Amino acid sequence: MLIESKANPKIKFLKSLHDKKARAESRRFIAEGFNVIKDADLSPLEIFVAESAQDKFISYLKAQSAQIFTLKDFVFESISDTETPHGILAVYEISKGLPLTAKTVVVLDGVKDPGNIGAIIRSMVAFGYKDLVLLNSADPYNPKAVRASLGGIFNVNIAVAEEDNIENLLSGYDLVGLDMGGGDISLFEKKGKTAFVIGSEAHGISEGMRKRLSRTVSIPMQGKMQSLNVAVATGIALHLQSK
Repeated sequence: MLIESKANPKIKFLKSLHDKKARAESRRFIAEGFNVIKDADLSPLEIFVAESAQDKFISYLKAQSAQIFTLKDFVFESISDTETPHGILAVYEISKGLPLTAKTVVVLDGVKDPGNIGAIIRSMVAFGYKDLVLLNSADPYNPKAVRASLGGIFNVNIAVAEEDNIENLLSGYDLVGLDMGGGDISLFEKKGKTAFVIGSEAHGISEGMRKRLSRTVSIPMQGKMQSLNVAVATGIALHLQSK
């Protein structure tokens, strides 16, 4: 089916998915870019491709069972979240969070940048982590977060927590904070189920979560730099603890 107008209802719906409220109400999200969707374990509900990009993605499109819509290039550009549109995007259902089962989980406390959320998810998948808990953090289904995850969004179990249910959610886990004042993380040995708690760059771990920690760990650094971007720091910490 060819869509030639920005006023088409499908296009209006896709534009609405750039808004968190619309994503929550519809339980749908957008994944844009072939590198993001090509290896997704989750089947897309619908696929939208720019008219000029059809030939480039023909093998992928033929293998899909989802309904495919072709868009005039200017229409595709109107729904793209990137400066240089990749020419293909897909709509997926937001999965309901499953109970935490991994021996090690990642807890993001107040991480507001969706790009950092996506980058952390990418690192989690790269180093074999499956369960992610978000507390007062950015929406992981924000298009920027999905894109930054490079497909990792399809391989993690995401639980969105509130202050009043975080203890029940993390019952049985030893809560360990990633903090500049903590001990050397490379010397830390997990004993039983562990939840690594990571706060924002601006404010660190919140007081509510800090009082629940059993200890804090940090990444030793040399030179004049005293801190790292939260996604970089989390990636290093997860790598060190994945061995």
